[in-house]
Amino acid sequence: MRKIMGVMTLIAVGLLSACEQTSVPEAKPQMNFSGMPYTLNVATIHVVEDYKSQKEPPHVEKRANITPAETVKEWAAARLVAGGKAGYADVVIEDAHIIKKDLPKQKTGVEGLLTSEQTEAYDGGLEVEIKIYDEQHTLPVASIHVKSKSTRTLGENATLVERNNTCSDISAELIKLLEPELDSNIRSHFTRYLL
Repeated sequence: MRKIMGVMTLIAVGLLSACEQTSVPEAKPQMNFSGMPYTLNVATIHVVEDYKSQKEPPHVEKRANITPAETVKEWAAARLVAGGKAGYADVVIEDAHIIKKDLPKQKTGVEGLLTSEQTEAYDGGLEVEIKIYDEQHTLPVASIHVKSKSTRTLGENATLVERNNTCSDISAELIKLLEPELDSNIRSHFTRYLL
């Protein structure tokens, strides 16, 4: 009886530790941005989150291991440097969503039972505005506005891991699509404010 109780205790401890391991949050990945930093003629740079992420469906951006808004923060930290003595820049996150939509099955009957269809769509959007202010004006003296979109679909048998990975892939793709637009606009419209 003692041996059985001992084995049961070991199994219970093993199950508990397995549960604990799966509940550990995944580490946030470090984003890699290839371009050289831009040094702006401002004293400070702020990231302003106008977009407030929703926790309830259909919003699912929180499933990504790094959300679209977090990628913008990573980009700003890696690519923008304050090198001036006055003024400031705002990196405004106006949109950073990933929304899940259910797609209706196209096939019915026996064919529908035997066919795996795409039944979930994930739409992501990222919208960012960068504004430069000097010490003399209350309105921005220069600004740029860029946006990107990404869509993926998943089959009806998708696992939770696949759903989370899809959100992470969309988040990474949104900033990847946005970065060249940011680069082009900064070089075109911020010429006077680059050091």
